[in-house]
Amino acid sequence: MNLPIIQENHYDSIEPLYSDQFPVPCDISDDSMLIELWLDQKAQTSRKTYRRIVDEYIFFMNSLGIEKLKDVGVYNANNYKQALEAHVKENGKPLAPSTISQRINTISSLYTFGKESGYFSVNPFRLLKKPKFDNKNQHKFLSMKEVDLLLKSLKASSSNKILSNRNYTIGVMLLFTGLRINELLSINWGNFYIDHANNIGVHIKGKGTEWRVVKIRKDLWFHIVQYRRDFGLAYDIDPNNHEPLFVNIHGDRLSYSYVRKLLEQATMNVGIKKKVTPHWFRHTSASLALMNGADINRVKDQFGWKNLLTPSRYLHNLKELDETATDFIPIKI
Repeated sequence: MNLPIIQENHYDSIEPLYSDQFPVPCDISDDSMLIELWLDQKAQTSRKTYRRIVDEYIFFMNSLGIEKLKDVGVYNANNYKQALEAHVKENGKPLAPSTISQRINTISSLYTFGKESGYFSVNPFRLLKKPKFDNKNQHKFLSMKEVDLLLKSLKASSSNKILSNRNYTIGVMLLFTGLRINELLSINWGNFYIDHANNIGVHIKGKGTEWRVVKIRKDLWFHIVQYRRDFGLAYDIDPNNHEPLFVNIHGDRLSYSYVRKLLEQATMNVGIKKKVTPHWFRHTSASLALMNGADINRVKDQFGWKNLLTPSRYLHNLKELDETATDFIPIKI
């Protein structure tokens, strides 16, 4: 059975909303209501991709004569997996194992959400073995030397000193906070606050509707205030100020494409061969924090991760070459 051709995307799986220890009475009447509620837990920018994948899945199950999601069993779920593995795109290439695994994770997360809400009795995808694939993201971080070069490049990124200082502030804020680029660009000035101990924090809206707090170091705060002052923007903390944190010369919120191009150009200017994207700063921030002894639980909380698995992978990647079997081979060359 052929599947509709869908553009490959990378996306994260959804964590269940409720705990098994606290079952919730089901008040969901049909599949459409379940899907809309499930999608509502996702970030606005990701919902289109998730909806497309679910529509594909429903189309496939309908082709098997299955009209309702709760009528899907393990055998049917495996049929879907096999169809993904057999699918050939327009360019003649099969779907990448990572894409297959991520689509299965997406549908599985829908069933997990439905099971936690009481709508499903089981998740038929839990028993499926997902394809193994090479995680190409695991080494996407910058060395200290590359960080230094890149920040110097951002500092000299424009003949206009005010713009260069803003660009530099964007770079150091990404490195110090580990924010996703969409999180950074969605910050308003009123999101900043001062606590009882005179620490500065910022409220961050993460994926879906999740909010968290990230501390702003005093040296970073100095650059933020300096950039705001140079641009003629308010720099006294005011919870009622809804201006964007970072703006262009017209006073409009900076776009993702602008920041991405800015970092690409800064990377090229200092001869770094890696194809650096804004997300590399997040990887680098987590790696540097863990490498220098940051508590793994605090890293998890600051970065908005649901569990310790993700920061644990960073630790593994950092230490994978520290001491291996190679070091114990007693041969001199």
